[in-house]
Amino acid sequence: MKSYLDLIPISQKLHRRQSRMTRLCIALSVFLVTAIFGMADMEIRSQNAQAKINYGEWHAGFGFMDDDEAALIAQRPKVAASTRYGTLNYMLNMHYQVEGNDCVIIGFDESALDIFPTAKLIEGSFPQEEGGVIIDENMKQRLSLKLGDEITLFLPDGSQREYHIAGIFGQFPMLAKADVFGLALSTEDFRKLSLDGAEGNYDSYLYVEFSPWCNIQKEISEIQSQLQIPDERVGRNELLLATIGQSRDLSMMAIYVVALLLAVLVSVAGILMITGSLNSNIAQRTEFFGMLRCLGASKEQIVQFVRREALCWCKTAVSVGTLLGMAVVWV
Repeated sequence: MKSYLDLIPISQKLHRRQSRMTRLCIALSVFLVTAIFGMADMEIRSQNAQAKINYGEWHAGFGFMDDDEAALIAQRPKVAASTRYGTLNYMLNMHYQVEGNDCVIIGFDESALDIFPTAKLIEGSFPQEEGGVIIDENMKQRLSLKLGDEITLFLPDGSQREYHIAGIFGQFPMLAKADVFGLALSTEDFRKLSLDGAEGNYDSYLYVEFSPWCNIQKEISEIQSQLQIPDERVGRNELLLATIGQSRDLSMMAIYVVALLLAVLVSVAGILMITGSLNSNIAQRTEFFGMLRCLGASKEQIVQFVRREALCWCKTAVSVGTLLGMAVVWV
């Protein structure tokens, strides 16, 4: 034995039952804290995935931007992706129809296929030439259509436009519920279709996805300041921003606050359990430390001995508690 600290494993072997109980208390506390924060993180991840499905992966939307302004925003170093996006007949009050069925018309750039998960193509590709259109799967099934077929879109003024099918979307639950079809055009074709061919007769946005880990609210403010964009023309994907901690809405943070409070309560309970475990044999420990003092151990050496002993307990107990917590979260 080269050091008095070598007494620690000998002491633990002699008091195996006492050490086992202390380790159990530590492992149980760590397990509960790990499980609580794991469940909270799982809920945040679930909300994040649902927000992307329901609303898309965009973080901010800027209304009625011209092409030059859109290009300036897209060139910013912290902008990961952007797409022009417009809609016609969203309220189903303009009577765009295919074979007697109302249609919602969407116009966007090809980059929208990455920003909006629901816009993923199951067949074909984004229209690369004039006159191409993407239809939803509901329309394909009901009208027995396939790639390359021609469809006729009837406009509110009685005129009509011919398009060929370049791609097919998956099912859109909102459109299927309203019993309407969805058509998607390139931004250029979409603008030609807008009423009287004039911009401003349709809802138009530039949707922007920012790079991970940047300060999104700061980036939005800088864009507004640079291009003089008023607040009423700026939209935010608040649910998605909340799940990554970049929203002014603190609803998602409430989950972590609750988890933190529970973790504090569990930690306090764990400390009391460990203290109770140590106090149950306080006479033996007092005798042991008194003997060390009689042999010449200083107060600092006793403190170091206790700390080293605690580290030996934690070496196994913390690992076991963490692994158990991870297993519960995985299950």
